[in-house]
Amino acid sequence: MTIKTLLIVDDSVTARLLIKAMFEELHPDWAYLQANNAKEALSILQNSNVDYFSIDYNMPGQSGLELIEEIRKQHKEHRAILLTANIQPQIVKKAESLNVLCLHKPLSDELIQQAEAYFSHE
Repeated sequence: MTIKTLLIVDDSVTARLLIKAMFEELHPDWAYLQANNAKEALSILQNSNVDYFSIDYNMPGQSGLELIEEIRKQHKEHRAILLTANIQPQIVKKAESLNVLCLHKPLSDELIQQAEAYFSHE
């Protein structure tokens, strides 16, 4: 069995740790990588194989959507979720155009289950 890797990108340490803890309950066998921003995430991608992405929308520097556009250049088919409290239709539409599941914060068990179902539907 191949170990899956989830890259969690969020400028909030608390959010990253919470997302990791919630996913670890469902998948203790996965590997988890964390990045504070888009630049750090892209650096991690140069040295690591990542299967899934959890990306916050609002971050300093590049937004989550801008990061996903960069990721898509190399990882077209990898599953990604965009987490946001900003529920503007144009953000959701752009996420969908990038084949990304847009989930609305706050974090909850239901939200993580939706993300897990999306990741598992390969």
